[in-house]
Amino acid sequence: MAQTENWNALSQLFELSQTDTVDRTDSTTTSTSTTDNWNALSQLFGVSEAETTETTALTPPTALRHGQFVVEAVNAQGTTFTNSLDRAVQITFVPDITAQWTLSKNSLEKWPWVNILTGMNKTYGSVIAPDLFGAALIVRTGDPSIYELVGEQKIIVLQPGESATFFCNDGTFTDNDGSVTIFWFSEAYSGVLTRDSFSVEAASEYTFTNPFERSVALHFVPEGEWKTHFNANSISHLGSEGPAGSGYRSSDAAIGCLLVNISSQWQAVGEEMSLTLQANQSLTFASNIIPDKASEARESITVRWVLEAIP
Repeated sequence: MAQTENWNALSQLFELSQTDTVDRTDSTTTSTSTTDNWNALSQLFGVSEAETTETTALTPPTALRHGQFVVEAVNAQGTTFTNSLDRAVQITFVPDITAQWTLSKNSLEKWPWVNILTGMNKTYGSVIAPDLFGAALIVRTGDPSIYELVGEQKIIVLQPGESATFFCNDGTFTDNDGSVTIFWFSEAYSGVLTRDSFSVEAASEYTFTNPFERSVALHFVPEGEWKTHFNANSISHLGSEGPAGSGYRSSDAAIGCLLVNISSQWQAVGEEMSLTLQANQSLTFASNIIPDKASEARESITVRWVLEAIP
């Protein structure tokens, strides 16, 4: 599981701002995205709470598929998310946990603004899901009579064409107000690996083969240090300054940088690189050194990859 995805990256991925807040002062204020759902978002990428923006400078890849939608409290039909892919997928839904709405904008003393997670903290017989808290965010899949609380994070497996519909748990919607933004992230289901890593030894080449039986876009993020010579200083995957010159795998790239061979040409990977590979297509990675002196190089670079897209 990649560990380089930090808060800045997550916030960019889900179009969040670190200064986003909710200031609910009247019925015209709209709910905004928030950093309070950091725990739920970070779990999607295996990031611990202790990680900060200072721990890494890498820009992470785009996830396999992600997006967001809004659920309006006034919408009696709810907001529907449909799996448009030709295979089952596991979708993680993460609502803005500070979002608020009301069951009656004209009777706020009786029906005040409440948080979408717990709603009114009690059940009501007149709502669409009477066994769940009134005004809470709920979801329906499959059986039209079964609803569940969404909570801080909800994972749902959807078959091709199957839908999940999200509602404010009420019975009469016309006087409701407020909304919640729900962020979603999907991984391939049935044990399909969507991210992993491999090591490239400074002294040798490494061949990476597309593990998917179809054309895919993969995103590669290298990290770590190695040595071009056992007496040399350690350098990053970006290599040393200036072009290598003749004799190296790539004369135009920096000495010791991480290279990838594409169409018989060596190219510097840089901070990150996205590449589209056909089914079972292979790529060769290596350090930009003089091949005849490869035995003098030491240590290795880790390259993390993630399935970016299926064209």
